[in-house]
Amino acid sequence: MADLAAWNDSDDDEPRRKKPHVDEAVLEREVFGADESDAESNNISNEDAPAWQDDDDEDIRVDLRSASRLKKLRQAPTDRVLKGAALEERLRARFKATKGPQDWATSSKKPNALAQAAQDDESDDDDGDLRVARETDANVRAPSKSAISGVAFHASTDLLVTGGLDKTLRFFRIDGEVNGTAGACHLADLPIRSLAWRAQTDICIVSGRRPFYYAYDVASEKATKVRLPPKSKDKSLERFALSGDGASLAFTAHDGRILLADASRGQWRSSELKASGTTRAVCFSHDSTKLYASGGDARVHVWDLRSSRCLATWADEGSSPTSALLCCGSRLFVGSESGVVNAYSTTVPRTASFSTEQAPSPEKAVSSLTTPVSTLACSETLCLLASKWARDAMRVVRLGSDLRVVPNWPTARTPLRYVTAAGFNSGGDLLAVGNDRGRVLLYRLKNP
Repeated sequence: MADLAAWNDSDDDEPRRKKPHVDEAVLEREVFGADESDAESNNISNEDAPAWQDDDDEDIRVDLRSASRLKKLRQAPTDRVLKGAALEERLRARFKATKGPQDWATSSKKPNALAQAAQDDESDDDDGDLRVARETDANVRAPSKSAISGVAFHASTDLLVTGGLDKTLRFFRIDGEVNGTAGACHLADLPIRSLAWRAQTDICIVSGRRPFYYAYDVASEKATKVRLPPKSKDKSLERFALSGDGASLAFTAHDGRILLADASRGQWRSSELKASGTTRAVCFSHDSTKLYASGGDARVHVWDLRSSRCLATWADEGSSPTSALLCCGSRLFVGSESGVVNAYSTTVPRTASFSTEQAPSPEKAVSSLTTPVSTLACSETLCLLASKWARDAMRVVRLGSDLRVVPNWPTARTPLRYVTAAGFNSGGDLLAVGNDRGRVLLYRLKNP
Protein backbone atom coordinates (compact mmCIF):
# COMPACT_ATOMS: atom_id res chain seq x y z
CA MET A 1 0.00 0.00 0.00
CA ALA A 2 2.92 2.36 0.64
CA ASP A 3 4.10 2.01 -2.98
CA LEU A 4 0.69 3.10 -4.30
CA ALA A 5 1.06 6.55 -2.72
CA ALA A 6 3.75 7.44 -5.23
CA TRP A 7 1.27 7.23 -8.09
CA ASN A 8 -1.15 9.93 -9.24
CA ASP A 9 -4.05 7.58 -10.02
CA SER A 10 -4.71 4.24 -11.61
CA ASP A 11 -4.93 5.73 -15.12
CA ASP A 12 -1.44 7.34 -15.12
CA ASP A 13 1.53 5.46 -16.48
CA GLU A 14 4.13 7.68 -14.81
CA PRO A 15 4.71 8.24 -11.10
CA ARG A 16 3.74 11.66 -9.65
CA ARG A 17 6.63 14.06 -9.43
CA LYS A 18 6.89 17.22 -7.41
CA LYS A 19 5.96 20.26 -9.49
CA PRO A 20 8.55 23.02 -9.78
CA HIS A 21 7.62 26.39 -8.16
CA VAL A 22 6.34 28.92 -10.69
CA ASP A 23 5.82 32.60 -9.91
CA GLU A 24 2.45 33.22 -11.59
CA ALA A 25 2.91 37.00 -11.53
CA VAL A 26 6.19 36.76 -13.45
CA LEU A 27 4.68 34.30 -15.89
CA GLU A 28 1.70 36.61 -16.55
CA ARG A 29 3.98 39.57 -17.24
CA GLU A 30 6.11 37.50 -19.62
CA VAL A 31 3.11 36.21 -21.52
CA PHE A 32 0.73 39.22 -21.43
CA GLY A 33 3.05 42.08 -20.63
CA ALA A 34 2.66 44.54 -17.79
CA ASP A 35 -0.94 45.60 -17.13
CA GLU A 36 -1.23 49.38 -17.40
CA SER A 37 -4.00 49.37 -14.84
CA ASP A 38 -1.57 47.89 -12.29
CA ALA A 39 0.70 50.86 -12.74
CA GLU A 40 -2.21 53.29 -12.54
CA SER A 41 -3.38 51.77 -9.29
CA ASN A 42 -0.01 52.58 -7.71
CA ASN A 43 -0.26 56.29 -8.61
CA ILE A 44 -3.23 57.18 -6.42
CA SER A 45 -2.80 60.61 -4.84
CA ASN A 46 -2.61 60.93 -1.10
CA GLU A 47 -5.83 62.99 -1.06
CA ASP A 48 -7.91 60.10 -2.40
CA ALA A 49 -6.03 57.38 -0.55
CA PRO A 50 -8.22 54.99 1.43
CA ALA A 51 -8.34 55.14 5.21
CA TRP A 52 -6.36 51.89 5.38
CA GLN A 53 -4.61 49.53 3.03
CA ASP A 54 -5.27 45.83 3.14
CA ASP A 55 -2.17 43.89 2.13
CA ASP A 56 -4.32 40.95 1.11
CA ASP A 57 -5.76 43.07 -1.74
CA GLU A 58 -2.41 42.93 -3.51
CA ASP A 59 -2.60 39.14 -3.59
CA ILE A 60 -6.05 39.15 -5.21
CA ARG A 61 -6.00 38.42 -8.94
CA VAL A 62 -9.15 38.14 -11.00
CA ASP A 63 -9.39 36.70 -14.49
CA LEU A 64 -11.78 38.95 -16.44
CA ARG A 65 -12.60 36.06 -18.76
CA SER A 66 -13.79 33.81 -15.90
CA ALA A 67 -17.34 35.24 -15.85
CA SER A 68 -19.47 37.05 -18.39
CA ARG A 69 -20.20 39.96 -16.04
CA LEU A 70 -16.47 40.60 -15.62
CA LYS A 71 -15.93 40.95 -19.36
CA LYS A 72 -17.63 44.34 -19.16
CA LEU A 73 -14.63 45.61 -17.18
CA ARG A 74 -12.17 44.94 -20.01
CA GLN A 75 -10.75 48.09 -21.59
CA ALA A 76 -8.86 46.25 -24.35
CA PRO A 77 -9.07 42.78 -25.91
CA THR A 78 -5.74 41.91 -24.28
CA ASP A 79 -7.04 42.62 -20.75
CA ARG A 80 -7.18 39.44 -18.77
CA VAL A 81 -5.97 39.49 -15.18
CA LEU A 82 -6.40 42.39 -12.75
CA LYS A 83 -5.12 42.86 -9.24
CA GLY A 84 -7.52 43.78 -6.46
CA ALA A 85 -6.78 47.52 -6.50
CA ALA A 86 -7.11 47.81 -10.27
CA LEU A 87 -10.34 45.81 -10.19
CA GLU A 88 -11.76 48.14 -7.54
CA GLU A 89 -10.95 51.21 -9.64
CA ARG A 90 -12.66 49.76 -12.70
CA LEU A 91 -15.73 48.77 -10.67
CA ARG A 92 -15.98 52.31 -9.29
CA ALA A 93 -15.61 53.80 -12.77
CA ARG A 94 -18.34 51.54 -14.16
CA PHE A 95 -20.67 52.37 -11.26
CA LYS A 96 -20.24 56.11 -11.90
CA ALA A 97 -20.85 55.60 -15.61
CA THR A 98 -24.12 53.75 -15.06
CA LYS A 99 -25.48 55.38 -11.88
CA GLY A 100 -24.01 58.84 -12.13
CA PRO A 101 -21.96 60.64 -9.49
CA GLN A 102 -22.96 59.87 -5.92
CA ASP A 103 -22.50 63.04 -3.88
CA TRP A 104 -23.14 61.26 -0.60
CA ALA A 105 -20.13 59.02 -1.17
CA THR A 106 -17.56 61.68 -2.08
CA SER A 107 -15.24 63.27 0.46
CA SER A 108 -15.84 66.98 0.95
CA LYS A 109 -16.02 69.76 3.52
CA LYS A 110 -19.81 69.38 3.81
CA PRO A 111 -21.41 68.45 7.18
CA ASN A 112 -21.63 64.77 7.94
CA ALA A 113 -24.86 62.88 7.31
CA LEU A 114 -26.15 63.11 10.87
CA ALA A 115 -25.52 66.83 11.11
CA GLN A 116 -27.16 67.39 7.73
CA ALA A 117 -30.22 65.33 8.75
CA ALA A 118 -30.58 67.34 11.94
CA GLN A 119 -30.33 70.55 9.94
CA ASP A 120 -33.01 69.31 7.54
CA ASP A 121 -35.36 68.51 10.43
CA GLU A 122 -35.06 72.06 11.70
CA SER A 123 -35.61 73.69 8.32
CA ASP A 124 -38.92 74.80 6.84
CA ASP A 125 -40.47 72.70 4.09
CA ASP A 126 -41.25 75.30 1.47
CA ASP A 127 -41.26 72.60 -1.23
CA GLY A 128 -44.03 70.62 0.50
CA ASP A 129 -41.86 67.60 1.30
CA LEU A 130 -43.00 65.30 4.08
CA ARG A 131 -40.36 63.93 6.47
CA VAL A 132 -41.27 60.34 7.27
CA ALA A 133 -39.65 57.76 9.55
CA ARG A 134 -40.45 54.07 9.32
CA GLU A 135 -41.40 52.51 12.64
CA THR A 136 -41.85 48.88 13.66
CA ASP A 137 -44.96 47.41 12.01
CA ALA A 138 -48.02 48.15 14.12
CA ASN A 139 -49.11 44.49 14.13
CA VAL A 140 -45.66 42.91 14.17
CA ARG A 141 -46.61 40.90 17.27
CA ALA A 142 -49.72 39.43 15.65
CA PRO A 143 -49.96 39.83 11.86
CA SER A 144 -53.28 39.18 10.20
CA LYS A 145 -53.89 35.93 8.34
CA SER A 146 -55.68 37.82 5.58
CA ALA A 147 -55.61 41.19 3.86
CA ILE A 148 -56.19 44.11 6.21
CA SER A 149 -59.62 45.65 5.58
CA GLY A 150 -59.67 48.21 8.38
CA VAL A 151 -57.35 50.07 10.77
CA ALA A 152 -58.31 52.74 13.30
CA PHE A 153 -56.54 54.61 16.10
CA HIS A 154 -58.42 55.28 19.32
CA ALA A 155 -59.05 59.00 19.77
CA SER A 156 -57.65 59.33 23.29
CA THR A 157 -55.33 56.36 23.87
CA ASP A 158 -52.44 54.64 22.09
CA LEU A 159 -54.71 51.76 21.06
CA LEU A 160 -54.92 50.63 17.42
CA VAL A 161 -57.45 48.14 16.09
CA THR A 162 -57.05 46.09 12.90
CA GLY A 163 -59.45 43.75 11.15
CA GLY A 164 -59.69 41.59 8.05
CA LEU A 165 -61.38 38.68 6.37
CA ASP A 166 -59.90 36.29 8.95
CA LYS A 167 -62.79 37.46 11.20
CA THR A 168 -60.49 38.70 13.97
CA LEU A 169 -60.17 42.08 15.63
CA ARG A 170 -56.66 42.67 16.98
CA PHE A 171 -55.68 45.45 19.36
CA PHE A 172 -52.18 46.90 19.79
CA ARG A 173 -50.50 49.39 22.11
CA ILE A 174 -48.60 51.63 19.73
CA ASP A 175 -45.25 52.95 20.95
CA GLY A 176 -43.31 52.69 17.67
CA GLU A 177 -40.90 50.08 19.02
CA VAL A 178 -42.58 47.10 20.68
CA ASN A 179 -46.21 47.70 19.62
CA GLY A 180 -47.40 45.02 22.02
CA THR A 181 -50.69 43.19 21.70
CA ALA A 182 -53.63 44.37 23.80
CA GLY A 183 -56.15 41.63 23.09
CA ALA A 184 -58.13 40.11 20.25
CA CYS A 185 -61.70 39.14 19.42
CA HIS A 186 -62.67 36.44 16.93
CA LEU A 187 -66.09 36.99 15.33
CA ALA A 188 -66.79 33.56 13.92
CA ASP A 189 -69.68 34.62 11.66
CA LEU A 190 -68.32 37.93 10.32
CA PRO A 191 -65.51 38.40 7.78
CA ILE A 192 -64.64 42.01 8.61
CA ARG A 193 -64.97 44.63 5.87
CA SER A 194 -65.26 47.90 7.81
CA LEU A 195 -64.54 49.12 11.33
CA ALA A 196 -64.46 52.38 13.31
CA TRP A 197 -64.17 53.60 16.90
CA ARG A 198 -67.17 55.33 18.45
CA ALA A 199 -66.14 58.75 19.71
CA GLN A 200 -65.63 59.16 23.48
CA THR A 201 -66.02 55.39 24.05
CA ASP A 202 -64.05 52.14 23.97
CA ILE A 203 -66.53 50.56 21.55
CA CYS A 204 -65.53 49.45 18.06
CA ILE A 205 -68.19 49.13 15.34
CA VAL A 206 -67.52 46.24 12.93
CA SER A 207 -69.41 45.17 9.80
CA GLY A 208 -69.18 42.95 6.73
CA ARG A 209 -71.27 41.22 4.09
CA ARG A 210 -73.84 40.09 6.62
CA PRO A 211 -77.30 41.43 7.66
CA PHE A 212 -75.94 42.51 11.04
CA TYR A 213 -73.05 44.40 12.62
CA TYR A 214 -71.18 44.12 15.91
CA ALA A 215 -70.44 46.66 18.62
CA TYR A 216 -67.41 45.36 20.52
CA ASP A 217 -66.64 46.84 23.95
CA VAL A 218 -62.89 46.53 24.61
CA ALA A 219 -63.19 47.16 28.35
CA SER A 220 -65.75 44.40 28.99
CA GLU A 221 -64.61 42.25 26.03
CA LYS A 222 -68.24 41.89 25.00
CA ALA A 223 -69.48 41.83 21.39
CA THR A 224 -73.09 42.90 20.84
CA LYS A 225 -74.76 41.81 17.59
CA VAL A 226 -77.23 44.24 16.02
CA ARG A 227 -79.41 42.62 13.34
CA LEU A 228 -81.41 44.29 10.59
CA PRO A 229 -85.19 44.46 11.15
CA PRO A 230 -86.95 41.16 10.34
CA LYS A 231 -88.73 42.56 7.27
CA SER A 232 -85.56 43.96 5.74
CA LYS A 233 -84.42 42.39 2.46
CA ASP A 234 -80.87 43.75 2.71
CA LYS A 235 -78.16 41.15 3.21
CA SER A 236 -75.00 43.24 3.47
CA LEU A 237 -73.86 46.06 5.75
CA GLU A 238 -70.27 46.08 4.54
CA ARG A 239 -70.02 49.85 3.94
CA PHE A 240 -70.86 52.32 6.67
CA ALA A 241 -69.96 55.71 8.09
CA LEU A 242 -69.89 56.71 11.75
CA SER A 243 -70.63 60.30 12.72
CA GLY A 244 -67.94 62.32 14.44
CA ASP A 245 -69.97 62.60 17.63
CA GLY A 246 -70.43 58.82 17.72
CA ALA A 247 -74.22 59.04 17.75
CA SER A 248 -75.23 57.90 14.26
CA LEU A 249 -74.44 55.15 11.80
CA ALA A 250 -75.24 55.21 8.07
CA PHE A 251 -75.09 52.04 5.95
CA THR A 252 -75.35 51.79 2.16
CA ALA A 253 -78.21 49.54 0.97
CA HIS A 254 -79.91 48.44 -2.26
CA ASP A 255 -81.60 50.81 -4.70
CA GLY A 256 -79.82 53.90 -3.44
CA ARG A 257 -81.24 53.61 0.07
CA ILE A 258 -79.28 54.59 3.18
CA LEU A 259 -80.06 52.88 6.49
CA LEU A 260 -79.64 54.93 9.66
CA ALA A 261 -79.00 53.58 13.15
CA ASP A 262 -78.57 54.96 16.65
CA ALA A 263 -75.00 53.93 17.47
CA SER A 264 -75.34 54.42 21.21
CA ARG A 265 -78.48 52.29 21.60
CA GLY A 266 -77.91 49.83 18.78
CA GLN A 267 -81.35 50.52 17.31
CA TRP A 268 -82.46 51.16 13.74
CA ARG A 269 -84.19 54.40 12.90
CA SER A 270 -87.48 54.26 11.07
CA SER A 271 -86.56 56.91 8.51
CA GLU A 272 -84.46 56.00 5.46
CA LEU A 273 -82.75 58.25 2.94
CA LYS A 274 -82.98 57.60 -0.79
CA ALA A 275 -80.49 58.69 -3.46
CA SER A 276 -80.75 58.42 -7.22
CA GLY A 277 -78.99 55.43 -8.72
CA THR A 278 -76.92 53.19 -6.46
CA THR A 279 -75.22 54.29 -3.24
CA ARG A 280 -71.63 53.16 -2.90
CA ALA A 281 -70.19 55.58 -0.36
CA VAL A 282 -71.46 57.73 2.52
CA CYS A 283 -69.87 60.13 5.02
CA PHE A 284 -70.94 62.60 7.70
CA SER A 285 -70.04 66.27 7.81
CA HIS A 286 -67.47 67.48 10.33
CA ASP A 287 -70.22 68.66 12.72
CA SER A 288 -72.33 65.48 12.21
CA THR A 289 -75.38 67.45 11.02
CA LYS A 290 -75.20 66.52 7.33
CA LEU A 291 -74.82 63.29 5.41
CA TYR A 292 -73.19 62.97 1.97
CA ALA A 293 -73.80 60.05 -0.38
CA SER A 294 -72.91 59.11 -3.95
CA GLY A 295 -72.69 56.08 -6.19
CA GLY A 296 -72.94 54.69 -9.69
CA ASP A 297 -74.47 57.76 -11.28
CA ALA A 298 -71.73 60.01 -9.84
CA ARG A 299 -74.28 62.37 -8.30
CA VAL A 300 -73.47 63.76 -4.86
CA HIS A 301 -76.40 64.14 -2.43
CA VAL A 302 -76.42 66.25 0.74
CA TRP A 303 -79.01 65.75 3.51
CA ASP A 304 -79.74 67.73 6.63
CA LEU A 305 -80.09 65.02 9.29
CA ARG A 306 -82.09 67.26 11.61
CA SER A 307 -84.90 67.62 9.09
CA SER A 308 -84.16 64.64 6.77
CA ARG A 309 -84.34 67.11 3.88
CA CYS A 310 -82.11 66.91 0.82
CA LEU A 311 -80.19 70.18 0.65
CA ALA A 312 -78.40 69.73 -2.65
CA THR A 313 -77.45 67.26 -5.36
CA TRP A 314 -75.01 67.65 -8.22
CA ALA A 315 -72.99 65.60 -10.70
CA ASP A 316 -69.39 65.02 -9.73
CA GLU A 317 -67.00 66.50 -12.29
CA GLY A 318 -65.80 63.78 -14.64
CA SER A 319 -68.99 61.73 -14.24
CA SER A 320 -67.07 58.63 -13.18
CA PRO A 321 -68.90 56.41 -10.65
CA THR A 322 -68.09 57.34 -7.07
CA SER A 323 -66.10 54.78 -5.07
CA ALA A 324 -65.21 56.69 -1.87
CA LEU A 325 -66.28 59.77 0.11
CA LEU A 326 -64.65 61.67 2.96
CA CYS A 327 -65.55 64.91 4.67
CA CYS A 328 -62.45 66.59 6.12
CA GLY A 329 -63.02 69.94 7.79
CA SER A 330 -64.64 72.28 5.29
CA ARG A 331 -63.93 70.05 2.29
CA LEU A 332 -65.64 67.05 0.76
CA PHE A 333 -63.36 64.59 -1.07
CA VAL A 334 -65.04 62.51 -3.77
CA GLY A 335 -63.04 59.53 -5.02
CA SER A 336 -64.04 57.95 -8.32
CA GLU A 337 -63.45 54.75 -10.24
CA SER A 338 -61.25 56.67 -12.67
CA GLY A 339 -58.79 57.34 -9.83
CA VAL A 340 -59.50 61.09 -9.72
CA VAL A 341 -60.30 62.66 -6.34
CA ASN A 342 -62.25 65.95 -6.47
CA ALA A 343 -62.25 68.29 -3.48
CA TYR A 344 -65.36 70.46 -2.99
CA SER A 345 -66.22 73.11 -0.45
CA THR A 346 -68.90 71.92 1.97
CA THR A 347 -70.52 75.37 1.98
CA VAL A 348 -72.70 74.65 -1.06
CA PRO A 349 -75.87 76.71 -1.69
CA ARG A 350 -79.07 75.28 -0.29
CA THR A 351 -80.91 74.45 -3.47
CA ALA A 352 -82.74 71.30 -4.49
CA SER A 353 -80.43 70.47 -7.37
CA PHE A 354 -77.89 71.87 -9.77
CA SER A 355 -77.98 71.61 -13.52
CA THR A 356 -74.80 70.69 -15.35
CA GLU A 357 -73.96 74.36 -15.88
CA GLN A 358 -74.62 75.29 -12.23
CA ALA A 359 -72.85 72.37 -10.59
CA PRO A 360 -70.15 73.51 -8.12
CA SER A 361 -66.62 73.23 -9.41
CA PRO A 362 -64.07 71.33 -7.34
CA GLU A 363 -61.36 73.35 -5.64
CA LYS A 364 -58.85 70.74 -6.74
CA ALA A 365 -58.84 67.60 -8.85
CA VAL A 366 -56.11 65.16 -7.76
CA SER A 367 -55.38 62.79 -10.62
CA SER A 368 -52.36 60.95 -9.20
CA LEU A 369 -54.14 57.58 -9.21
CA THR A 370 -55.37 55.69 -12.27
CA THR A 371 -57.43 52.91 -10.64
CA PRO A 372 -60.60 53.13 -8.47
CA VAL A 373 -60.08 54.99 -5.21
CA SER A 374 -60.83 52.59 -2.34
CA THR A 375 -59.38 54.39 0.70
CA LEU A 376 -59.62 57.98 1.89
CA ALA A 377 -58.28 59.07 5.29
CA CYS A 378 -57.34 62.41 6.77
CA SER A 379 -55.80 64.23 9.71
CA GLU A 380 -56.04 67.94 10.43
CA THR A 381 -53.30 68.70 7.90
CA LEU A 382 -53.10 65.75 5.50
CA CYS A 383 -55.40 63.67 3.31
CA LEU A 384 -54.45 60.18 2.13
CA LEU A 385 -55.87 58.57 -1.01
CA ALA A 386 -55.18 55.02 -2.11
CA SER A 387 -56.37 52.29 -4.45
CA LYS A 388 -56.20 48.61 -3.61
CA TRP A 389 -56.38 47.76 -7.32
CA ALA A 390 -52.80 48.75 -8.14
CA ARG A 391 -49.51 48.14 -6.37
CA ASP A 392 -48.10 51.07 -4.33
CA ALA A 393 -51.06 53.25 -5.37
CA MET A 394 -51.08 55.74 -2.50
CA ARG A 395 -50.65 59.53 -2.38
CA VAL A 396 -50.72 62.15 0.38
CA VAL A 397 -52.16 65.66 -0.06
CA ARG A 398 -51.47 68.65 2.17
CA LEU A 399 -54.67 70.37 3.26
CA GLY A 400 -53.45 73.88 2.57
CA SER A 401 -55.08 76.45 0.37
CA ASP A 402 -53.68 74.85 -2.80
CA LEU A 403 -54.07 71.14 -1.83
CA ARG A 404 -50.60 70.13 -2.99
CA VAL A 405 -49.67 66.48 -3.44
CA VAL A 406 -46.61 65.59 -1.33
CA PRO A 407 -43.82 65.20 -3.92
CA ASN A 408 -41.27 63.11 -2.03
CA TRP A 409 -43.28 60.32 -0.38
CA PRO A 410 -44.13 57.54 -0.82
CA THR A 411 -41.12 56.62 -2.95
CA ALA A 412 -40.49 53.66 -5.23
CA ARG A 413 -38.77 51.92 -2.30
CA THR A 414 -41.66 52.34 0.16
CA PRO A 415 -42.87 48.73 0.74
CA LEU A 416 -46.58 49.46 0.50
CA ARG A 417 -47.73 46.70 -1.88
CA TYR A 418 -51.54 46.83 -2.31
CA VAL A 419 -52.94 49.34 0.19
CA THR A 420 -56.24 48.08 1.59
CA ALA A 421 -56.74 50.39 4.61
CA ALA A 422 -55.15 53.41 6.28
CA GLY A 423 -55.65 55.73 9.22
CA PHE A 424 -54.03 58.62 11.13
CA ASN A 425 -53.86 58.93 14.90
CA SER A 426 -55.55 61.84 16.67
CA GLY A 427 -52.34 63.89 16.73
CA GLY A 428 -51.71 63.36 13.02
CA ASP A 429 -48.08 62.31 13.55
CA LEU A 430 -48.63 58.55 13.09
CA LEU A 431 -49.93 56.81 9.98
CA ALA A 432 -50.94 53.14 9.82
CA VAL A 433 -51.18 51.52 6.39
CA GLY A 434 -52.68 48.05 5.98
CA ASN A 435 -51.92 45.92 2.94
CA ASP A 436 -52.86 42.72 1.17
CA ARG A 437 -50.28 40.65 3.06
CA GLY A 438 -51.86 41.23 6.45
CA ARG A 439 -49.23 43.74 7.59
CA VAL A 440 -49.90 47.17 9.06
CA LEU A 441 -47.00 49.45 8.23
CA LEU A 442 -46.40 52.27 10.71
CA TYR A 443 -44.88 55.64 9.81
CA ARG A 444 -44.03 58.62 11.99
CA LEU A 445 -44.65 61.96 10.29
CA LYS A 446 -42.16 64.57 11.51
CA ASN A 447 -43.75 67.59 9.84
CA PRO A 448 -47.41 66.75 9.21
